[in-house]
Amino acid sequence: MPWRIRKEALMGTVICFANQKGGVAKTTSCINTAAALASAGRSVLVIDMDPQTNATNGLGTNVAEGQPTVIDLLRGIAKGIPQDPEEAIVMVDGVAVMPGSPQLFTADTEFVQLGKEQMLREIVDAIRDGYDYILIDTPPNLGWNVINALTASDKVVIPSSPTFWSNEAILNLLNTIAAVRRYSQNPDLEVAGILITDAEVRTGSAKRNMDVADKIGEQCG
Repeated sequence: MPWRIRKEALMGTVICFANQKGGVAKTTSCINTAAALASAGRSVLVIDMDPQTNATNGLGTNVAEGQPTVIDLLRGIAKGIPQDPEEAIVMVDGVAVMPGSPQLFTADTEFVQLGKEQMLREIVDAIRDGYDYILIDTPPNLGWNVINALTASDKVVIPSSPTFWSNEAILNLLNTIAAVRRYSQNPDLEVAGILITDAEVRTGSAKRNMDVADKIGEQCG
């Protein structure tokens, strides 16, 4: 049976790490979570949707010449000739990795067909029954790559540093999540939490910003 129409129950939990602000330890949070889950005996897949490929490199992934990456799978879907996603997965110290590619920089303009927001979900749904957790790392923006990751996910973790600008970014991301729920056929997408990274409690400004982040978290449940 072709991979794209397999009928097994979908079992894995898909978690997206997202924040359009850079420098908030988003990738570090993603790969450390993957390593912790793997060390606890869970089967984990990391999908790198960031063209900077920091998750791919941070996990020490050796991408062999000719090895397909996530962009190759997406292009196959766009052309109507999908590949088996397992062909693009590399095992690194107990963590499965679907490597990213710098060619993801062009995704916003390359993929223009109807339903382009669903492309990554087609890949994820084909393999999620084989993993306990699928973690998706995203670039620091709210473009096509992030929209695809949110559409494919069950939950979102929002890494954020305790600063005014990071809190502004959370609010913008929450608006994007609301749009994905409404327009991208993912109404059950949940915010799993706001993860404060680089926590700073020595200054009044940092404490106030952490309080603001707490309030934002309360408002979004």
